[in-house]
Amino acid sequence: MLRQADLAEDAVQETFLRAYKARHRFDPNRAAFGTWLYQIALNYCRSYLRRKRLLTIPWLSDGIDSPPLPDSRPGPERHTLRREYQQVLWQAVQKLSETLREVVILHYYMEIPAVEIAQMLDCPEGTIYSRLYNARRRLNQLLTENGLYAADLFEVQNAH
Repeated sequence: MLRQADLAEDAVQETFLRAYKARHRFDPNRAAFGTWLYQIALNYCRSYLRRKRLLTIPWLSDGIDSPPLPDSRPGPERHTLRREYQQVLWQAVQKLSETLREVVILHYYMEIPAVEIAQMLDCPEGTIYSRLYNARRRLNQLLTENGLYAADLFEVQNAH
């Protein structure tokens, strides 16, 4: 979320420092330890981004690659096409609102279950599902505007 390895390393250190200082507030009945730790990290990253006014994650516009989706090692043509589709998809993700982009990144790129995202964001699980649904609809709209369809992306991503 912070776009730079050194900032991410600082965030990890700060997350563990904050977790240690707040260890007395951890309640295993409210959330799993990992979820609680993610919440601390997410809050730190949000605060940092707010302070720096970096409320978007423009990895592609900075020339930095997007986080890779799982790769099943297709041939070179399929690999190139998959990479191009990933970049188009990532560009579309960047055009989502902050709240939709956040749940897409947490759920699809970081592979965090919706129930844990709900705990992290302190909102109902149904809200997360609603945001994911709205994000998929908006992404489909953005991709269609670029001449791509979800079926095209799915076919290239799942071809072996």
